[in-house]
Amino acid sequence: HRDLHSFPTLRSSDLAITLALRNKLAADHPSVTSVDISSFRAKLRAYQRTSGAFSWLMDSRSTASYYLTLRVLAMLGELQEADALEPQLSSIKENAVRFIDKEVVRREKAYRKAHHDSLPDYSVFASYAYVRAMFKEHPIFDDAQRIYSAALDSLYAHLNTAELTSWPMMALTFERAGQHDRALSLINGLRRYATIDHDHGMYWNNLPDRYWWYRQADLQASFLLAFSRIDPQTQELEGLRQWLILNNLTTDWGQIA
Repeated sequence: HRDLHSFPTLRSSDLAITLALRNKLAADHPSVTSVDISSFRAKLRAYQRTSGAFSWLMDSRSTASYYLTLRVLAMLGELQEADALEPQLSSIKENAVRFIDKEVVRREKAYRKAHHDSLPDYSVFASYAYVRAMFKEHPIFDDAQRIYSAALDSLYAHLNTAELTSWPMMALTFERAGQHDRALSLINGLRRYATIDHDHGMYWNNLPDRYWWYRQADLQASFLLAFSRIDPQTQELEGLRQWLILNNLTTDWGQIA
């Protein structure tokens, strides 16, 4: 949900992620100056409700947002995978994970009650599966586990109707969930659609470039991440980076404030 970046809560948490990664870099390379992210950590806590969910406003009466909670957890998951998640953020993460587990079960029950006990299309829980796969170290209770597994199966069953732009994130979901064969099948599918040439590297033609949602550079970065995590081949990774470098020379990527 890239349109959500306009909200202060997400700008603050995005910046906290950037600064935490800078601290990780500083620890590995002393010449890089570390920074204090305590104010951003405090702001994250201020937006988290006692349920573990995040809301758009600091006011404790503000409605909790399932989608905002998924977004914040995704950023914390990226920090964790980069070995840059500060211990002080652990309780924030754990409470949020417990919330999304309970929330997907509540949503499934609400759907079944409204539809004569019919099962939902579990692909609606794709974002939950993507985020939950980042936190396998946290126990998941039976009903949430069932929904999580059903969401993974539904994603794989509907690959043919999914946009190519979503394949890298789906591949990463399967890989993090321990389903390497499924993840690799998506990577091999992406290889079949890729264009590779000496001048431009490895890329995909005719992908959407929607400024308000995502840019082609963002998509290329997601392809690079998926290939590097699931089936890294040096020549392909160099080709993916080559396209990004060339794109950066001709396109304004903006900057972090």
